Amino acid sequence: MGAHLGFAAIEFLATTAIIVPALITLTLLISRGTTLVSTTRKFALQAHLDITLEQIVDRVIKDLDSHPLPLLPRTHHEGFITFTDGTPNQIHALRNGRAPGADTTPITYLSVDTKRTLLRKAIDADGPTPLLRLCARYDQELVPTDYQSFLAISGDGVFEVLATLRRISSSSCWHAQLSSTRSMITDQSTAIATTDLLIPIREIYTYYKDQNDILRILSHKGDRNIENQPLLDSVGALAFELQSDPLLGLSQISSVYSRLDAPLHRTFNTNRIGRHSHLPFSLNRP
Repeated sequence: MGAHLGFAAIEFLATTAIIVPALITLTLLISRGTTLVSTTRKFALQAHLDITLEQIVDRVIKDLDSHPLPLLPRTHHEGFITFTDGTPNQIHALRNGRAPGADTTPITYLSVDTKRTLLRKAIDADGPTPLLRLCARYDQELVPTDYQSFLAISGDGVFEVLATLRRISSSSCWHAQLSSTRSMITDQSTAIATTDLLIPIREIYTYYKDQNDILRILSHKGDRNIENQPLLDSVGALAFELQSDPLLGLSQISSVYSRLDAPLHRTFNTNRIGRHSHLPFSLNRP
């Protein structure tokens, strides 16, 4: 009996001597594997953020180079997004953390379609809302529903307007009724009837980081926000910066943010087309 117990004790000790180190090794492997997965995920998110911010900067620069109009991107310090008249955008009324964070500097700009510019030929009816006759400046078909709003250019400046367009017969001309609106990118027009050119706006957009550290794109139409889409989560402090040379009319757009390997990282691009007064567009009409 005693020999049997002694043999069992020796067997238990031998088994324990094998199992315990194996369990320790397995635990270490699982821990290291979890750490490796976590680190890999962090670097994958970092790479995604790098690419996304580079694409955003490149998009703003491309949109800036699509025209020479005196319209520059707008940045909003400490996450306070405003219309051009200084009033706060309604995004700040959102709950559930979707409002801008205080550690972000959002950027607002627009994308226009100059190939489908309309030229004023006549005013067919006067009144509080004049009926303008507009015709295609170039040989490009216009589908009004493809656009959110329009840029109206006159001797008074460049303004975002809302437009109701009705085609005149089967021609490339339209009857247009324009309405003034508060805007994220231009001042508000006070002289609709003097509009010389109408340029379709594909999108007015704002990139910002919300209070949940999610990078978002916010789309605007006049004084309304019409879409708010998440792009990327787990984003740290983020600022978009604009530096302009008024003599050359060139601008540099930067994104400044934290990375895993650096407390401060910057990606930037510079546009190639200078800015010009709106007057040549209004005066040099065919």
